Amino acid sequence: MARSALLVEDSTLMTRMISIALNASEEYAIIQAEDSMEAITKLERGLIPSLVILDVCISDINKMSLVRKIREVSSCRDIPIIILASEYDSVEIKKEEIPGATCRLGKPFKVIELHETLKSLIH
Repeated sequence: MARSALLVEDSTLMTRMISIALNASEEYAIIQAEDSMEAITKLERGLIPSLVILDVCISDINKMSLVRKIREVSSCRDIPIIILASEYDSVEIKKEEIPGATCRLGKPFKVIELHETLKSLIH
């Protein structure tokens, strides 16, 4: 049975790339949310993904607020949250850690890096 990944990403290209990478292995079904409100709505309506992949640059909410809101949904307290960040964003994130996030993955990333990260988080 495929696991599900909630992908919170506003870039169509990045969404397509991640979806292809995860669907190729047939291990993950991708549920897309283009912004934080859509992601929170899906979670509050009962979606329980295996993990959340969150683009740090989504424009409609502060990244720390979104991670906190995801963690407030009782079914999501323990699921991994992967933060996607460009090199520039990674420098900023190191200055201000994001409480509640499980790990960071730099953009651009290699598909093998994504798969290795997922394997380390989902046993």
